[in-house]
Amino acid sequence: GDNSEFAGHTHRVRFLDSQVEMAAGVAALARLADAPIVSFTVLPLGPRRWRATMDPPIEPPSPDLGKAGEQAVMQQLADRWSDAISANPDHWAMAAPLHWTDTTSEERPQQEPPG
Repeated sequence: GDNSEFAGHTHRVRFLDSQVEMAAGVAALARLADAPIVSFTVLPLGPRRWRATMDPPIEPPSPDLGKAGEQAVMQQLADRWSDAISANPDHWAMAAPLHWTDTTSEERPQQEPPG
């Protein structure tokens, strides 16, 4: 199907010590599918040993709340990711680019290009 309605669809959220425009596709898809979002972390314990932790589900935004509902869900995700990155700053990656909108933080994690 055509997903052009989501092209450029972002929400400004607090992330770490700054603000970013985060792609809203996950919240929009959760709303359309009426499906919860389950975030998770995978961290190394040692050579060839990992711990995967699933967070409690985030309920999809109500269609009645529109973009405000999507923004609230994206903020919940950003808060979870901020906590996980703050606790494990050497172990983070992001599949989609983050568009930083605020430079109040002196130091931001550097994002490596995918691949």
